Amino acid sequence: MFNVMKNKANIALNKIHQLIGKSPPPDPTEPLNSCASKYEAIIANIPAAIEALQNGNPEFAEQAADDTA
Repeated sequence: MFNVMKNKANIALNKIHQLIGKSPPPDPTEPLNSCASKYEAIIANIPAAIEALQNGNPEFAEQAADDTA
């Protein structure tokens, strides 16, 4: 489950960075940067959720997964 979330977030983040590089008028850089920061947070939370599950702490894993939402 977490690997699917991470893969989808990485795909979206890569697309955002592609769009930032093109920057056609009007300049979408600011909204895209905002969106990218949200996906970066998702990607950062997934390893914590996986580690929590592996360490037998499902409550923390659930919180980390909720943070990604």
